[in-house]
Amino acid sequence: ATGLTDEEEEEGEDSEDSSESNSAEDEADAVDRQWRVFNQAVKAIMDVADDMKAVVRNIPELQLIGEPTFLISLQSDRVDVFHVNDFMKTRGWRFNVLQLPPALHFCVTMPQTFATDVAKKWDTDLREGVAYAKEKEGTPAETAAIYGLAGNSEGNQAVSEMVLGVFDYLYSI
Repeated sequence: ATGLTDEEEEEGEDSEDSSESNSAEDEADAVDRQWRVFNQAVKAIMDVADDMKAVVRNIPELQLIGEPTFLISLQSDRVDVFHVNDFMKTRGWRFNVLQLPPALHFCVTMPQTFATDVAKKWDTDLREGVAYAKEKEGTPAETAAIYGLAGNSEGNQAVSEMVLGVFDYLYSI
């Protein structure tokens, strides 16, 4: 006994169905909006990354590594990329350094998409970074990518020999 007439109960049931339907439609609209925003963000990141990769391709001293999407790696056989990194730090750029071969990498993320003329700034700064590296040729860079002793081929050999020596000792006991 709800205290409602049969007609009122039927109207209430209809409005419940309607609110459930609206809730599902609202949820579907929200998911659709989220996908649109996500796709816009991805497109913005990929567009900036494409512009930044084009800059690297147009600097003869630098080479892209692989076929990058938004994670861009670059190296050089003509200048010390660690000197390039030293210079780029003074301009606010931050890279991860790699070794064997010496290289730099970074991800294009949403903050770069909001920056005005980021590809133009990248072009200017990177070209100046290459010029700086040419000026510093033959001098040690401030940047280094040394992971323990394995920072060069001799270090890799030393690490290998040390590990083998430890295993030889452990298994001789």
